[in-house]
Amino acid sequence: FRIDTLVGIGGMGAVFRGEDLRLNREVAIKAVALEGRDPEAMRRFRFEAQSAAKLDHPNIARVYYVGETPFWSYIVFEFVEGVNHRDLITRQGPLSVDHSVYLIRQVAQALQHASDRQVVHRDIKPSNIVLAPNGQAKIVDMGLARVTELDRSSNDLTASGVTLGTFDYISPEQANDPRDADVR
Repeated sequence: FRIDTLVGIGGMGAVFRGEDLRLNREVAIKAVALEGRDPEAMRRFRFEAQSAAKLDHPNIARVYYVGETPFWSYIVFEFVEGVNHRDLITRQGPLSVDHSVYLIRQVAQALQHASDRQVVHRDIKPSNIVLAPNGQAKIVDMGLARVTELDRSSNDLTASGVTLGTFDYISPEQANDPRDADVR
């Protein structure tokens, strides 16, 4: 892989636009430095890749590859050309009702697909929905996803008393205990 430009930095790592040199296609590369990262954060990063890999839907950015170097762990995703909904609304103002319904329907179908595979995103918000030039909405960033089959088991990566998600968008039950977040 070749890294070209920085796309953004989030709580889990940095996302770069790059190229898959073997397959000659544009990709998004989410990378986290291994040095200084606590083991729980690295476990959550690997879990993000596993959760996203369970999903294959036209409205969810696909995972292509997961790797590690001596200094980095990284996930290679489908690169989605476009603008996220937060930026779109900031630039253009509120969307029409028809356009909103069209986009919400795509996101709802993607979330249903995830739910059918026991994956709950837990961080759906305008900046995690990218609108491609052809009008297709794509959900990105599975960093807080949870596989519901792990729900209250000892393998659940979510600690009680820890709030996950973006405050403006989480449900009260998720704010109380992230393990309570489900498809609803």
